[in-house]
Order: sequence, then structure tokens, then C-alpha cells
Amino acid sequence: MPLVEQVELLTARIRRYDQEVEEMAQKRYPKSDLLRQVKGVGPLTSVAFMLTLEDPERFERSREVGPYLGPGAETG
Repeated sequence: MPLVEQVELLTARIRRYDQEVEEMAQKRYPKSDLLRQVKGVGPLTSVAFMLTLEDPERFERSREVGPYLGPGAETG
């Protein structure tokens, strides 16, 4: 039973962190909702992407983002 209890505790902690990330995304990075329209992109990925780009306005076209991120970024 101790192992099952540990799994339950970790699951609860993960849910709590997920909720905190969700709230942070909504409050501090509301534009992250646009990225979350892509299937499979959640709050953590969208906020991480926004923080990596820092200022998305510096890119005239979305195709410029891949080279900025580095090799392999364009192919997914």
C-alpha cells in the first residue's frame, strides 16, 4: 500500500501544479490561448514557447521563427 499512497500523492501534486500553470497562463500570458488552439498544445507548452520567443513582434513572418529556434525546429 505505501507505493499506491505515493502514487496518489504525486498525482495530486501534479494536478496542483497543472492548475497553477493554467492560472499563470491565463493571468500573465493571455495570448497563450492562441497557441493552445493547436491540437496537443497545452498551457505549459504555449507559455514556454512565448517565453522563448520573448517578443513575437520582431518576426515579420511566422516562417522566421523556425530558424531563430535552431536546427530541427522547422520540421517538428
